[in-house]
Amino acid sequence: MPASTACFLDANIVLYAAGGSHPLRDGCVALIRRAVARTVRLVTDAETLQEILHVLARRGRLGECPALVARTVVACSEVFAVTADDVLDACRLAEEVPGLSARDAIHAAVMPRHGVRRIASANTSFDRVPGLRRVGP
Repeated sequence: MPASTACFLDANIVLYAAGGSHPLRDGCVALIRRAVARTVRLVTDAETLQEILHVLARRGRLGECPALVARTVVACSEVFAVTADDVLDACRLAEEVPGLSARDAIHAAVMPRHGVRRIASANTSFDRVPGLRRVGP
């Protein structure tokens, strides 16, 4: 499948889907299932995997990390590296897009380099990034 049909998988979708009771959990599980059933090409970046590690460590759930990272890698056809140029682009995006976190700016910088325009995320700040289309849970 061409990159333009790919959908970037944000860490929050993975974390809500794998987590306990939360208003977004069922929607995130359904989003992943729909993507897999429709053979949507899911992609992500190394920052997403690091974010999963960070959140699980902060929550005292490090034991769950290897399996969740492995499942994320299996669900995605590709995990993009984060380059120095991506970080420089992310710096610019973080200044230009109100409310865009540093981690989300990394994703928003990595995606266009690979021709990816859609992102599966619960984070509405992606709605303000020019050229990206967010798919929510």
